[in-house]
Amino acid sequence: MPSVRAYIKKDGTRVRGYWRKSPSKLLGVAVSVVVGAGAFASSGPSTPARAKPANPPSRGRSPKVTVPADAQAGFKQAEARLSARGFTTRPETKLDTDCAAKSYGRVHDFFVANPCKWLARAYLQIGDSEVLVAISWVGMPTEEMAAAYKRLVDTPGAGNVTELSREKKLYRKIDYAGSAHSSGIDGTAVWNVQVKPVFPRPNTLVATILTDSRQ
Repeated sequence: MPSVRAYIKKDGTRVRGYWRKSPSKLLGVAVSVVVGAGAFASSGPSTPARAKPANPPSRGRSPKVTVPADAQAGFKQAEARLSARGFTTRPETKLDTDCAAKSYGRVHDFFVANPCKWLARAYLQIGDSEVLVAISWVGMPTEEMAAAYKRLVDTPGAGNVTELSREKKLYRKIDYAGSAHSSGIDGTAVWNVQVKPVFPRPNTLVATILTDSRQ
């Protein structure tokens, strides 16, 4: 602080020397301190906020099976023709996308190497479980693959699409090997019909049922 020397006033009064305080300098920065009820925060580096874990991907729905109208119409037409002849039919249908899981024999091996696009199966129980009709439609990616599948499924002993009736406890042991068979191709789709008598029936009856079940 600056020192003030002794001096004499005009009226003759002597003033002793003293230390004079300098005027406070105004600071250009205003500081505001707020003290909360809690403890002071640490002066160290702040801890970054934890990132929220990403939401797990939602489980996608099973792919929708798009079956051509020809396949759906084929099932209904077969039932209608058989009913018109006086047969009592009890139909059941099912749609899938995995042909390898629903086939057996060399046909299964074919589908493992050449996956199908869709599979539609049906079975008709005629009368009191007297005759079973197994119908399948298979959609392949290309016409060439469809033709290859048809050649294979028409080969005796090569296997087939697992007949829907065999997924029922009552008909689980009904084997279609050597049964009356018919098939056809429509672009990239192949249909296949098998007729299996549960009890012995005349061949003419089986042939009639096979003809009426064609797609």
